[in-house]
Amino acid sequence: SPLPARRCLRPTRFSRARAGGIGMADDRSGSRGGRGHVAEEGPPSAAPQRLQRPPASPVSAACRRGPGRHGAALMLALALLGGGAPVPCAAQGGAGELYCGKENCYSLLGLTRDASAGEVQKAFRKLALQWHPDKNRDPEAPAEFRSIGRANEVLSEEKLRRAYDYFLDHPEESIAHYYQYYNAVYSPQTPIWMVVLGVLFFVSGLQYINQNWKYSSMMRAIKYQPSFKRRVNERVEEEVAELEGKVELEVLRERVEAQVFDSEVHVGGGGFAKPSLKSLALVSAVRSPYDLSIYVCEVFRWHRRFSWNKEEYGTEERKYLTRRVLGMSQGQWEYMEEEQREEMVGRELWLPENLQAFHKEREEEMRERLAQSGAYKRAKRWHRKNG
Repeated sequence: SPLPARRCLRPTRFSRARAGGIGMADDRSGSRGGRGHVAEEGPPSAAPQRLQRPPASPVSAACRRGPGRHGAALMLALALLGGGAPVPCAAQGGAGELYCGKENCYSLLGLTRDASAGEVQKAFRKLALQWHPDKNRDPEAPAEFRSIGRANEVLSEEKLRRAYDYFLDHPEESIAHYYQYYNAVYSPQTPIWMVVLGVLFFVSGLQYINQNWKYSSMMRAIKYQPSFKRRVNERVEEEVAELEGKVELEVLRERVEAQVFDSEVHVGGGGFAKPSLKSLALVSAVRSPYDLSIYVCEVFRWHRRFSWNKEEYGTEERKYLTRRVLGMSQGQWEYMEEEQREEMVGRELWLPENLQAFHKEREEEMRERLAQSGAYKRAKRWHRKNG
């Protein structure tokens, strides 16, 4: 059967100007009270009729609505995994549906591809004033206003405009168009380095506050220790004996406490050391290239001296090996007594057999200590009674 005749939509001045690639400088005239319609040439009896479009399929309706954030990621993943298989919207009009449909975004605004961002905004404002539905009662006004609004969105954003220009130059690369579009729309606008720097500043601030709080808590706890009080009282009595005349004891005690803290109190290990900027995450990140290079050089030097040249371990190397096999940090190692450190270094715990014997001795000492503990004995009696 012959195909039914298609009725043509009556063109407006905007659509005619858009098709010709020129602006709309002519006066608004025509029928229907000056609403901007141009009379169509033809017999007077031929009344213009609007195109009766077929009902939109659910897929095309979804394409017009847009996939949303999660749908965009799903469509992009399907496109990349499908090896060139078309995605749903591609079947309804290709990647152009992502931008301005079958229209050219530049032609919608009456611009060329070399137009600047200022010219895009100027053209959009001019057309928006002309086609805004509140000012233009033409039935075509809402659709035209949406079209120029979408064209302005595409051409105003630099990254999205680059993706659209690539689409115009390479219309056959469908998968690349979807990737570039969703990358331009959903990728973070803030540079990654700014996000990382902000996170490092935030974490470093929390680290410093936590270190300061723990160190202050430890200092307050030390002030109430009997040994610290005795030492402060001794120093205060010595100062009072040396000074002549009236002395303010409170001021003198505070000064002596500060001196004892600085000269005789050593806090290390367990995270209670004095706050240090070197331990902050931001400083560590900045120093990481330097620290990494030093580490690589030290590893090379170590293997060259002790693995290839078979040199004997020095004092510092013995301390390092002992600390490493015991799993102790530098602060924990320095917190130990000097005699205990020398004893562990002398036992050469980096050798497997010596380390195994050391652990067995520690287990025996722990058993003996528990056997002599009153709490351990009570627990054993309770277990014997209650089974």
